[in-house]
Amino acid sequence: LEPNQVRIENVSRGSIYHAGASTITTSSDQDKTDMEISPQAMSAMRNHALEMMKQQMANMPPEQRQKIEQMMAKNGMGPEAAKPTVVTFRKTAAGQKVGQWRCDQYEEQQDGKKVADLCIARLSDVGLKEEDLHAFKGLSHVIAGFGARASQVAAAQLDLDTMKQQIGYAGLPVHTVEYSTGQQHEMTMQTIQRVSLPPATFKVPDGYTKQEMPMH
Repeated sequence: LEPNQVRIENVSRGSIYHAGASTITTSSDQDKTDMEISPQAMSAMRNHALEMMKQQMANMPPEQRQKIEQMMAKNGMGPEAAKPTVVTFRKTAAGQKVGQWRCDQYEEQQDGKKVADLCIARLSDVGLKEEDLHAFKGLSHVIAGFGARASQVAAAQLDLDTMKQQIGYAGLPVHTVEYSTGQQHEMTMQTIQRVSLPPATFKVPDGYTKQEMPMH
């Protein structure tokens, strides 16, 4: 993480975002490929998938069609998906301890439904300033534009400005339990270090093959 760029990695994939950009670049170390993802392309893919689904549902019995519509709505794929998500944070406990950090426990709700439990530490307590997270905040807006319910959950936890407005201080989750699509995901921040990062950290490695994001 740098103020104007961020890279997030898991075992085999990386995502790079530069502040002010409208796309996220993902890369696969296994396939040696990279791809730019944008909210516009994600919307086009989602609309195409919905249209295909509607055509298939037209030939289904009413009972089966209703079940699929309910499943789509539950996963944020129905007509309601276009509406802005209302995110709220409700304090449930104070003075918790995660690793070396003190944090307060919050329940995150989206449109009145619980989606996560967060233990949020003050930025100053983890050794960060708000300007350190400039690119991090921009990343949240791009992810929110993807539209899918799982994306909204992730975007809300990166949207530190909205979080600050609601909880009353600049904070960062140091422990997160997400509840989405019937699954539970737990994340714990272990360390924060200040190091000098080489420019190559925020670039796709040489020799990778660029793939175009399918529009349909």
